[in-house]
This record gives sequence, C-alpha cells and structure tokens, in this order.
Amino acid sequence: MRSHLITFAAMTLAVSGTAMGQENPSGQITAVEKFVSYYSVAYSQGQDRIPRTPSPLTVDLARKDLALETIRPQSALTGNAFLAEDGTIVKLVGAQGCLSTQSLASNISCARFSIIGLSGALGVAIQGAEDAFPCHVFAKSNTPSPIKFAECFFEKRNGEVVSLSGYLVLAGTAFAARDGAGKPLIADNASFEAAAKQARSGIWSNTLFTHPYGERYRNNPINP
Repeated sequence: MRSHLITFAAMTLAVSGTAMGQENPSGQITAVEKFVSYYSVAYSQGQDRIPRTPSPLTVDLARKDLALETIRPQSALTGNAFLAEDGTIVKLVGAQGCLSTQSLASNISCARFSIIGLSGALGVAIQGAEDAFPCHVFAKSNTPSPIKFAECFFEKRNGEVVSLSGYLVLAGTAFAARDGAGKPLIADNASFEAAAKQARSGIWSNTLFTHPYGERYRNNPINP
C-alpha cells in the first residue's frame, strides 16, 4: 500500500479533529491534509461540501461502452467521495454516505462511521492492485474543485470484481444512492442495502436509522 494513502487509523483521528487541521508531532501539516480536513471535518459535523451531480444521472453498469480509467486514491473525504492522487475529487454515484451526527451503538456518529468505512474500503480495494483501480466517469464538475462523478471497481481476494459503492452499501457503511423519486441509481445496491439492513450491519445496527440519505427518524408509526 502506498505510503501517501491516509490510513484507516489516521482517518479516525482526522474526523475527530485531532489529526488534520492542526500541527502534528512531525511538523507542519501538508496541503493534502488541509484539503482532506476541510471536507472530512465538515462531513463529520453533518455538512457535505461536495455538490451533487450537475444534472440527473442514468447509471447502467452493464453497458458495454464503459470507459474505464485508472484512479489512484489518496484519502477519503466523505462517506462516498475521496481524493485521488492527481488532486481530483471522485464522488461515487452509487452510494450515499450517512450525514447524521447522532451516535451509533459504538458511540461514533453515523457520519464519522461512514467516512471511516470508505477509508477502510479504499485500503482493501488497492491491495494487490498497484495502489489503483478502474473507474467509469459519468459526469464532471469544476466547482468548487475538479470533481468526477464515477463508479469504481476492484477485485476481491477471491477474484470477484465488485463496485466500490456496492461494497460500501453491503458493509452497511453507506446507503444505496437514489434519485428524486426514490429509485436506486444502481439496482444491485438496493439489494445490497436490503441485505445489510437484514443483517443489521454497520449503520443498520441501530434500528432508528432509515432511508432516505442517512437521516435519523424516531421509531414510531408516523414516519414511513
């Protein structure tokens, strides 16, 4: 694993505000650390500073003309977006990170849990893959920084190729992203979300969390 990839442990400190945005024992913080802190600390407080796609997307991972490009991840920024080595923000179109600041059973907020989940997934995805993986970019934006709205893929140790967003959703660290009508952007991710919910994995270990988008509702008959 590349030394520049911010590790799972480092991200745990970053989203708690004790590692990034402050000086560390080794000296001044780097520009990358400041950049990561700007997004990850805000996200851990319930604010996603990375915009949505400029227009509604039609996502079909089964299409034969997927134009894959190699991306080297550097650090998780939110529950469903990461910084690439070239300075581009990559936002996964199939997953929606949790933005709730209320705590899970482990006394960590849902938002922080979601960031740490993506950080850990990035570490898994680049193992044995020369620290990179292929992504298909569905849309781009330059506001506030260069952003690629994409879906990325990696090969698990058993040889199975999976989408990064599907991996997150099945692990219960993110939700299946949906359009304005509530339809999942990637159909498989809705099934993964249902499986994670049934297994009470990750976010779903707290029965008070429900869709849409990681918001927390009271467990009463009034809410859908």
